[in-house]
Amino acid sequence: TAAKNVTASVTADGGFVDIEQWNWESPGWLISVGDDAVAQIGPSVVTGSAANALKSAVGVTYLAEHGSLRRALGVLRKEADGEEISKLLKRL
Repeated sequence: TAAKNVTASVTADGGFVDIEQWNWESPGWLISVGDDAVAQIGPSVVTGSAANALKSAVGVTYLAEHGSLRRALGVLRKEADGEEISKLLKRL
């Protein structure tokens, strides 16, 4: 929808453009500052080890999606331990 709206605006020659409305629901947010993090997942705001586990998960996902699977697995092994992940899952 966004691409259609941009295309319609660019090709409108200055005339009226009827754009489609669209909505996006955020699954949450994550703020990382240095070694610390704060995150919101649904209605829950998490800090400490749970937020750091999420930060690691986001980083690993990014690396894995961009062709660096070996680096992603290395980060996962280094950053995540079973106790932090189980605490996070209990809070959700």
